Amino acid sequence: MNHRKLTALLLVLGASMFGACSGEKPAQDYAVVGKVTPAPNLAASLRRMVQAGYDVRVVMTARTSPKVEDVILQRRWIKGTLPLAFGLGKGRGSRLKTKYSSVYLTVLVDFLVPQTGRLAKSYVGWTPEPVAIGSDDVTVFLSHELEDESAKSLRNYPEGGWYNWEVREEAVPPGVSGSSRGPVVFAGTVDVKPESARMQLRGVNLMVLARERKDRGFPELIKPVELPIYPLRFALRQGDRQAGGDEDITTPKFVEAIIDLDGNVETKEDRYRAVTSEQVKPGTKDLHLVIDVSQLMEKVNQARAGASAPSDHASGMRKPVESGRVLVSGVVELPKNLEPKVQPGSTLFLSLRDEQGKLLMVLQPVASPEFPYAYKITEGSGVMGAGVPDAKAKVRVKALLSNRGAMAKAKDGALIAVSKPVEQGTTGLTLRLSDKD
Repeated sequence: MNHRKLTALLLVLGASMFGACSGEKPAQDYAVVGKVTPAPNLAASLRRMVQAGYDVRVVMTARTSPKVEDVILQRRWIKGTLPLAFGLGKGRGSRLKTKYSSVYLTVLVDFLVPQTGRLAKSYVGWTPEPVAIGSDDVTVFLSHELEDESAKSLRNYPEGGWYNWEVREEAVPPGVSGSSRGPVVFAGTVDVKPESARMQLRGVNLMVLARERKDRGFPELIKPVELPIYPLRFALRQGDRQAGGDEDITTPKFVEAIIDLDGNVETKEDRYRAVTSEQVKPGTKDLHLVIDVSQLMEKVNQARAGASAPSDHASGMRKPVESGRVLVSGVVELPKNLEPKVQPGSTLFLSLRDEQGKLLMVLQPVASPEFPYAYKITEGSGVMGAGVPDAKAKVRVKALLSNRGAMAKAKDGALIAVSKPVEQGTTGLTLRLSDKD
């Protein structure tokens, strides 16, 4: 069976299992037109994902080689479906038709939980051979799960990542901010070590920024990255200026990448970061930042192991770790009427805050906790944060139960409790979880 017949057969199989392709076939004023559809080996799995009602987000790139630095155009859909009709090379991407004779295509498809945006599963595909410009019947098959290491040995597997923030997007979906305007100021790659952490950290947001000082100060350029895939190709543009400034960056800056644990680049608990050793000149595009997350992965593994340990109390409360002066102790309670709202695989996040709510200390997360849960916060029990600077200051305790991480909100399905300000040394402080922020 020749390649054209095989392609036609696979398209028929895809259409029979997933229904008609999304939208009309793009008009042939694009450089490349085609369809993204599941390969037969994943057809059943992807059909179940579609039928389950997950949101589908798609990112496609066109590149002159399999390498991510050779991406020349990318486009995304935030409300896609499968199969997906696509057209590349119009408007911003029209240079495809005039400057190139062929391109390699890649596709990344994320399935996200509706309303929460939590990542459920990711699949990828690519064209093993270059596609001729002017083609109007290209098929890109979703053939592997993102974490499938065996795919890397296949012909022309995309190298270095699935998208490139240095390249402007051809089309911006409604309601979503597009690629930043203006020329690139700094660019390069961000990676994490050990490599085994790459997939585990995909659900944790990343921030890339540039500022005058190495370890503190207001970021002059900043770009948040949701669901990063490491190694990540990034770019900071003149349009990434923070509010309050619109002049171009013309002097050297420190460039920094932060595993964003709490959404605030100024808080000290963001210990997982990498920064250039010295200020770099605008226009530098070969930066390489590697964030060492060995300690974070160790703490995550310890938390998982601790969650499976037997309870020390008949009531189901666990014995807290004791180290140093007791700051606050008490119990986290889960009301009976909220038990059905507990998300599968939820983790309990406890933190100590000052009277105004600023984060002081983060305790080790507790996976699948039993309630009521006994806690004790001591001077040495925090796994992140600077601690309490003033022994006389009042503090608050926050408890959050979620499977989306420590930054989840009630609208995401998280259950939350925050105490009133109390004196340090308070015992018996009860936190009752609520489905309201």
